[in-house]
Amino acid sequence: MKYPNILLIVMDSARSDLFGCYNKSSFTPNIDKIRSDSVICKNFYSAGSQSALSHTAIFTGQHSSRSGVVHNLSEIDKEITSLTQILKKNSYKNFGKCQNICPPVGYEDLFYFDELIYPRTTTEHKEKIPLKKNIIDNLRKYPKTWTFIKKIFSLTFGNKILLKQSAQHFNGENSLNYLFSKLIENKNNCFAYSTIFHPHTPYCPPDWVIKKLFGKYTFKESAYSIQSDFHAWINGDYENDGNLMHDLKKLYSAELYYGDYLIGNLIEKLKAEKIYDETLIIITSDHGEFFGEHNQINHGGTVYNEVIKVPLIIKFPHGYKSGETINKLTSHYDILPTITSYLGLEIKDIPIDGENIFDDNEHRHLIIDAPPLVLPGRLSHYPKVIEQQSFFWRSIINSDYKYVWKSDHSKFLYNRNDIENDENNIYKKNSGLANKMHIEMEQFYKNIDSNFDINTYPVNIGRTAAKFITSPRIIRELKKEGYL
Repeated sequence: MKYPNILLIVMDSARSDLFGCYNKSSFTPNIDKIRSDSVICKNFYSAGSQSALSHTAIFTGQHSSRSGVVHNLSEIDKEITSLTQILKKNSYKNFGKCQNICPPVGYEDLFYFDELIYPRTTTEHKEKIPLKKNIIDNLRKYPKTWTFIKKIFSLTFGNKILLKQSAQHFNGENSLNYLFSKLIENKNNCFAYSTIFHPHTPYCPPDWVIKKLFGKYTFKESAYSIQSDFHAWINGDYENDGNLMHDLKKLYSAELYYGDYLIGNLIEKLKAEKIYDETLIIITSDHGEFFGEHNQINHGGTVYNEVIKVPLIIKFPHGYKSGETINKLTSHYDILPTITSYLGLEIKDIPIDGENIFDDNEHRHLIIDAPPLVLPGRLSHYPKVIEQQSFFWRSIINSDYKYVWKSDHSKFLYNRNDIENDENNIYKKNSGLANKMHIEMEQFYKNIDSNFDINTYPVNIGRTAAKFITSPRIIRELKKEGYL
């Protein structure tokens, strides 16, 4: 049977409030342009604050407590069923290419790709680790020496040069060109996927992007240097400088603009080949990003909105539901059941935590959690990081409220659309409502695992993902814990 081609693009670290179709910004003009052809989920949430949780949810429709993927080093339940497996059984060919390590690493056999290209760093594969990366990874084993070398390099050449080299390596253009070639070769029954590192660090887009968006604006040097070591900022090694965060967010926005530009080029090529209309296109993000909010930076392990509110835009073939806005709560878990429902594929025997985005469910709630530091030993030279980020978080969100439980037994309740700060924490005045939501949250976990204990977060480190790690510091910690 003939089915439409499917294009899935995950924009790593893209928060939805900087998309024009969500918040009237000017950083995503090409994605905004296809909004009228698409369905947009206005209240869309990530499955978690880390890439592995979100990617696994996208491909399986399952919460992390069911799939077993609770952080980037997790072992996956071997009985898992993936979207690509379902598609494969229905005559699809699956292709993927990413410039970063594609999470969750090491599990290609469970995801049924005909070809999945990404930088494999394990020595069991033919691709060898580049000499420069090998040297850098070994230097990182000695934090004081590594910090000194970075400081000397910064003073001599500037951090922007170093970031530019990294940005060239992670440029998503080749990946999107690869997807285009596969969509052209296969006029139907083709699934093409990539996660592009835009706007993920390094925030260092081509100079023409900076010039177009910000003219001759001069960025603080620290906006580049901080990108090589975000933990140093959390540790208090940088001054509390609002201008630094302002510049960092500008660079991030420019990186988002560049990612949108690459996607725009791909869309135009699909239109030129007259296959845009027949192609099902999904654009989302795995998680968001912090710029000083809640004393966080990058995408640490919390459940604040800056890191879990992400975009979802789906363009179905032939104008199906075009221009429609979905206002109910939706999440990464919903992508699999939505696509299989559209294609008419049966999944009733597969445990799914998501639902079709078009199903009416105004009483729905979402459960989102965030892991603690998995290997704190590798951050021993950053005591404030360990002090602040060794907690785990659990939350439940409904149409009106968001309740958050933290493993130090702090509790928070917010009106769902309010800014999440101390002033807007209404827990004390509404403890009854919060307690009711807490019970609902615990029941969700217990329905999956009857032995669930809210005070315990599963470590679940497995050898499959662990063997792909090249950092000597992490390897040493994994060996210490008995995983290697």
